[in-house]
Amino acid sequence: MSLPRRFTSDDAIAARVFARGDEASRTAAQAVLDALHRDMAAAAAVAHPSPLLLDEVELRHPTGDDCAAFLEASNASIDLHGSWVAPARDPQEFAAYLERFEPDSQVSYLVWWRERLAGVVNLQDIIHSNYLGTTLGYYAFSGSDGRGVMRTAVAKATDIAFEGLGLHRIEAGIQPTNTRSVALVRALGYRLEAYLPRLVRVDGVWRDHELWVTTTEEWPGAAAALGRS
Repeated sequence: MSLPRRFTSDDAIAARVFARGDEASRTAAQAVLDALHRDMAAAAAVAHPSPLLLDEVELRHPTGDDCAAFLEASNASIDLHGSWVAPARDPQEFAAYLERFEPDSQVSYLVWWRERLAGVVNLQDIIHSNYLGTTLGYYAFSGSDGRGVMRTAVAKATDIAFEGLGLHRIEAGIQPTNTRSVALVRALGYRLEAYLPRLVRVDGVWRDHELWVTTTEEWPGAAAALGRS
């Protein structure tokens, strides 16, 4: 089954330009982005009508023993990752990845599905003071993308952040043209809170991002979120 797509990533790029104009232009731009997100959510629902069981997807902290499997999956996923993410591609980069996630403020999980390394979910910049928040990041490896695996993994990581780490807020900054990542968090019930122009420099260019957020008051739990999506 295919869906008619009236709005595409090109519309999101155009919307970014108009969003810097007057109030009427910003309102029109937001309407385009809202319609784009509705299309992506509908497409995601068609692509994955039945969510995976939670126990099919396992999250584990990375260790040195995972180096070979990680590098094999990462180097096989270069085309999939494009310019969105650049995970470790050699042993030295993998060692740096492990070192980067040793502090208490940085937590990484390898996503395993049917004895296969399927992706990575990171909880970064964890703050335990009055803020109690973290920044969410995630990416799939080739062969496991488009199957609902990462959606299940992000749902489980959200549970861990709230129930295991005692946090209150999770936010994910996503480029509007990264439609698959936007569709994932939207399907889980994360809400679009802000549009942040020129937030992060990627490939030498300052890129706009959308800020998708959930809090303990909004999050229904992984099982309920997956059932809803």
